[in-house]
Amino acid sequence: MLATAPPPLRTLVLDAHSKHALAAVRSLGRRGNMVTAVSHAPHARAFTSRYTTSVRRSPDPGGQRGDFVRWLIETLRRGRYDALLFFDEATADVVSAYHGTVQIYTGCAMPARETFLEAQARPSGNGASNADDVYVLTALVRRGEPVASFLHRAPGRSIAEPAGAPPPTVVSADHAEIRQLGFEHLRGLEWHGLASLTFGVGDDVPRLLALRPICSEGLELAIAAGVDVPWLYAQLAAGRPITGPTRYRVGLRFRRLLEPNALRHPPAYVLHALATLWPRTRTDISLRDPRPDIQAVLRGARRLRTQLLGLPRSLVRIPSAATSREDAR
Repeated sequence: MLATAPPPLRTLVLDAHSKHALAAVRSLGRRGNMVTAVSHAPHARAFTSRYTTSVRRSPDPGGQRGDFVRWLIETLRRGRYDALLFFDEATADVVSAYHGTVQIYTGCAMPARETFLEAQARPSGNGASNADDVYVLTALVRRGEPVASFLHRAPGRSIAEPAGAPPPTVVSADHAEIRQLGFEHLRGLEWHGLASLTFGVGDDVPRLLALRPICSEGLELAIAAGVDVPWLYAQLAAGRPITGPTRYRVGLRFRRLLEPNALRHPPAYVLHALATLWPRTRTDISLRDPRPDIQAVLRGARRLRTQLLGLPRSLVRIPSAATSREDAR
């Protein structure tokens, strides 16, 4: 007898202006889930995704915290969502502070508030040197026990690199010692939900630099390598049993071509783009869902025109999601 597929989830994806939120919308939508994308930004890229079922405008969780809290609770109360996803630090802090209330209305996997604050207090990147390789362990944890994980490596960046230089290539990796250290740390904290642990490796000694309850730079790479983090997290948050993949593709590269300020250094960007021709290299461009990428290209062209020619930004019109999708409320 064939096993039936689980019913689709109703998901609320906050921070839709974030590149990670767009990756989550695509991940969830491809699997047939209903996705409501939310942002305070009027031109959030995920608003134009083909996988977005509906869009909502919210107050800014950073600048309008009280208004955002009231809006979020009322939206969850009315919406009957199965899972809540978020990607910005300010939003994570709000969800953590009001987690008890949030959980009344939707699924949301988060560590205890004290554990969250302890993780936030750790200085990000403390102790790293320019020569370090940086490893990031992304783990989904159910009450202290990891159920899925993914590891990627990014070279340490020099402080001499100009602001806006193209981001470095990240590579899917496997490092048994880092994985073991990360799991032991999460078990000790009795962590629950998503964890992103950053390690610096110098002189072959890994050091924990940061622990965050939101996705890292390697989210798209994890999905491409076979660990669909947003889908697994949504199921965990919704209370469904999950079993993460025990293997994923190691040595897969990821380069981000649609970074907002990438065109500030055109020669470096050209070399960065050409490097995507290497085998086993993925990018953040989606041929199946091009509209958010076209929006990002238009924004980049506007910035480049302003930088090089000094022309007003109003000369390049950025399409609004509201003109192509339902009105953002």
